[in-house]
Amino acid sequence: MRLIGRPSNRTALDNDGFIRSSPDARGDVPSSCSIGLIFVPGKLRIWANELVPLKREDRMDIRNDDDVIAARQEGRMLAGEIGFSPREQSMLAAVITELARNIVDYAGRGEMLFHAVEDQGRRGIVVIARDEGPGIPNLKEALQASYSVAGGLGLGLRGVKGLMDSLDIISIPGKGTTVTARKWQS
Repeated sequence: MRLIGRPSNRTALDNDGFIRSSPDARGDVPSSCSIGLIFVPGKLRIWANELVPLKREDRMDIRNDDDVIAARQEGRMLAGEIGFSPREQSMLAAVITELARNIVDYAGRGEMLFHAVEDQGRRGIVVIARDEGPGIPNLKEALQASYSVAGGLGLGLRGVKGLMDSLDIISIPGKGTTVTARKWQS
């Protein structure tokens, strides 16, 4: 297998695309990578996770309605490049809109990242919405179908969960929220 991703400041990619840590490194695995060989003085570690990032990834600041629209367009365009159907692209656009809108409405500002990924021949997209806002005080409640903070008619996190193949939420009250949503091509 070949790794395509960004190494941390203590690692480098060799000509085959594998991570090889420098002699002073402690064998840390870069968070943006999913598979590799880690050479630690005196031993070899092989590690693998679920996803292998492809070359395409985008990062967007989210601060206002224009940014929400731009994120929706960028995510939909990447989904099209990956090979998602027009129907799947529309679903992803709705998810991206919901997550970006939550950043603007509840945190004021944040960022979204879009990664094209591949796992055992399957292609997909990972959408990450991250902010440093007030956090979600009760995640269990926020994932209920009837939950609405502002009385809006949006998808809500429950709707996002229903449209994506997986949804991970890390939220710390007073520190912020990170939502990671994954969708594989049908």
